[in-house]
This record gives sequence, C-alpha cells and structure tokens, in this order.
Amino acid sequence: MRAFGEQRLVVACVVCLLLACRSCALDEKINRAATVAMGQLKQLSQSGIYESLVLDRLIDASSTEGGYFDHVRLKCQVSSPYLEKPEVLEATVMHDKDTGEARSVAFDTFPEFRQDDIELLNKKRVLLKIEQREKLFQSMEQEFVDEEMAIIQSMEKREEKREELMHLRATTLLKITKHKDIDPVTKGIATSILEGRLDKLERSEQGVFSPA
Repeated sequence: MRAFGEQRLVVACVVCLLLACRSCALDEKINRAATVAMGQLKQLSQSGIYESLVLDRLIDASSTEGGYFDHVRLKCQVSSPYLEKPEVLEATVMHDKDTGEARSVAFDTFPEFRQDDIELLNKKRVLLKIEQREKLFQSMEQEFVDEEMAIIQSMEKREEKREELMHLRATTLLKITKHKDIDPVTKGIATSILEGRLDKLERSEQGVFSPA
C-alpha cells in the first residue's frame, strides 16, 4: 500500500508540473499577443493619438487552437492622457502555429478620443514635419555650399601648385611625372606644363609661335 501511495504521489506531481508548464506557455502566448495588439493599435491613427495609449491590465484572455493558426482572444483595459477614463478594448490576435509569429490583429472596438485633441495632435504633427523638412533642406543647402567651397579651395591649391611647378626645368618635371611617391594631382599638373611647353616648341619650329 505504501508503494502504491508513493506512485500516486509521483503521478500527481508530474501532472502538476505539466499543468504548470502548460499554464506558463499559455501566459507567454497571451502576453506576446497583448504586446502585438498594442503595437498594432498605436500605429492605426494618423494623428498619432493612439501612441499615447497604455495597457493597464488584461481583464480576460483565452486561446483557441486551430489547424494552422492559434487565436488569442483579449479583453484589455487601456488608458491615455487624452481619455477622460480608462476604456475596455477587445481584440483577437492570430498566430502561426508553427512559428508563433503574429499574422493579424482584429479589434472589435477602438478608444474614443475627443475631436479637438485629434485635431491638435494633427496640427502638431504637420508642424513637426514642416520643421523636419526645413532642417533637411538647410542641411542639403549647407552640403552644397561646402562642396562648392571645397572645389574652389581645390582649384586655388591647384593654381598655387601650377605656379610653383612652372619655374622648374623640363627634366625635373619629367621626373615628377614618373616618381611613384608623388600624388596624382601634382603629376597631372607637371604633365600639363610639359605638354604646353612641347606644344609651344612645335609651333615655334613650324614658324607659327610668336613670343608676342
């Protein structure tokens, strides 16, 4: 009898553990569904007023298993600074049975906000977008100005470099064009000077070039 009683106790413990695990899994599924539902709800208003909603508590929740999807039924209490009092919402969240990913959310009811508050938030959102757009244009304009200044400074440095190289002999310029450690800009200027001198020499030999 004693052994039989111990076996019954072990079986009872196992059953309790299985029920506890199942309850934890169900709680996790419900909490995940509530998070998904609130996330979806906050994106449904153009004015952004739904973003102010906060989930106060879950009043009731249940889960129904289907062939391919699980349906979690939620009854929630939500609040917002724009609501006179907390409101109760009901929603159904459909989860993929294999992956657990939320596929869709359906709301039976939506919180009712005052039209004045919605219009106020709409105006704030429009003004914010205008401000962001102006900052973007200012940033683009500043980038354009900086690019122009960089080009001007580059041209000035190039002219300074040309003036510096103009006084060098042709043999020195030729060495510059072939030196591996000299930057491409300097090599290009040296090559341009050499080509200019060669062109003058050829024209002079043909009797075309005039010093005047």
